[in-house]
Amino acid sequence: MTMIHDNALPSRADIFSALLYYDIFGYPLTAAEVHAFLPAAPATLRETLDVLDAAVLRGELHTLGGYYAVDERITALVGRRRDMERYARRHWRVARIMTQVIKRFPFVSAVFITGTLSKNISAPELDIDYFIVTAPGRLWIARTLLIAFKKFFLFNSKKYFCLNYFVSEDALAIPERNVFTATEITHVKALHNAPMLRRFLDANPWISDVFPNWSPAVHPTVKANDRRSVLARILAIPFRSSFADRLDDALMARWARVWIARYPELPEAKRNALFQVSKTASKAHGPDFQTRILAAHAERCRAYGLVPPDAIRTFPATPGIRSGEREPQLREPVVPDVYAFDADPPLVGIA
Repeated sequence: MTMIHDNALPSRADIFSALLYYDIFGYPLTAAEVHAFLPAAPATLRETLDVLDAAVLRGELHTLGGYYAVDERITALVGRRRDMERYARRHWRVARIMTQVIKRFPFVSAVFITGTLSKNISAPELDIDYFIVTAPGRLWIARTLLIAFKKFFLFNSKKYFCLNYFVSEDALAIPERNVFTATEITHVKALHNAPMLRRFLDANPWISDVFPNWSPAVHPTVKANDRRSVLARILAIPFRSSFADRLDDALMARWARVWIARYPELPEAKRNALFQVSKTASKAHGPDFQTRILAAHAERCRAYGLVPPDAIRTFPATPGIRSGEREPQLREPVVPDVYAFDADPPLVGIA
């Protein structure tokens, strides 16, 4: 394993840190992407290219067709990324159709795409993840109606209808602040209500501390449908009384009981982190994907003689982890089976 020495160029360690994060998924980056995701290392694209090319000449990095990776299987990685970009076109078409359905439910203010598809890649076995912004005080009504639609009309399939995160439009700031959440935020795409996405990014200015070179212009945008649904406004009429306030509270309390019943073995702090239940947010992430990815990145960084970014910068503690306590470290980088590597080519995916 190549070690990154202290006398390296100033931004060299940060470049490797960026590449090693995406190496978890076997995902090669372009020079512009490496530049955008340099952790706390302001630099020009030209400077980034110089360091990348020097590392390639030393045999520390591999490049093909404008992509860079630490993995020597660069040909397979680039081919897989291009295949997944082509397949993503199918999932974008499905996501647009589903967005037209979602936006017609009452109290849905915006529909964003997160997860793998937000990186403009996908595969037949991967879900489409939606991030829903709701009207204040009606998050749990909106969530319950959408979940009921999935259960009764989509036979509880989440293949094209994975609703994993809801937030109220008056509470757009994400509390967890680390490389994982910053990466996910920078990739979010709006399919309904693009101005709300700008509000979302403005509510999370801390990502510029993690990725000072990043800007929305780095990623290709998708066309959003910003027209409000007349049907959604009509369906919201019965919920304009104080009864709806009590109903929203009751639904929130019910879901809190559901998570306790389903995962009694989890410590309360960890369960509250994985299954967030509040008046302004609902998050339901069964596998602790965030912890596992941060641990995998930390292990890769240490293998290259680097200090993981979150170990040298102070952010508010991740819910479920006590202040001053590190995220659990895994002996082997562990990701869900669907993202596990085959010998050749690797199966690529990003949460």
